[in-house]
Amino acid sequence: MEKQTIGWMFMLSGKNGIVRVKVNFDDRFKDDTFYCDNEKITIVSDGVILNKSELFAKYKVTTLEDLLFLLLKKDEFTFFKEFIGPFNGFYRNKETGVLIVWGNQTGDSAPFYYVGVDGNVVVSNKFGNYIPLCTKILGYIVT
Repeated sequence: MEKQTIGWMFMLSGKNGIVRVKVNFDDRFKDDTFYCDNEKITIVSDGVILNKSELFAKYKVTTLEDLLFLLLKKDEFTFFKEFIGPFNGFYRNKETGVLIVWGNQTGDSAPFYYVGVDGNVVVSNKFGNYIPLCTKILGYIVT
């Protein structure tokens, strides 16, 4: 059995619009991660949001899912700005084509990304995930 890397990856093909998302979270941190892929959006939030309890109280919610969806309705471009801690993620609005990738405020959880002239977009929270995705799916050589 192939060892699964903990983390997330996102790829959008510029040629045919095919999207691939791979998410593999560690169950020990299930309260600090979120993944949703439905007909309207795809969203992944990974990492610890240190002020999650304060945000739950401020917005009168009890789950990370409720918090994310409430903040998305408020402003889909800056909804993650109130988060504090080591986290990253991405959000894609399938109806408008908006794609937002974020890292935390200090930059120590920054995701890796590539946007090609061919329209391909690759994003991952771990560089070790990023290289195989580029080489296997897109045929790129990453050096």
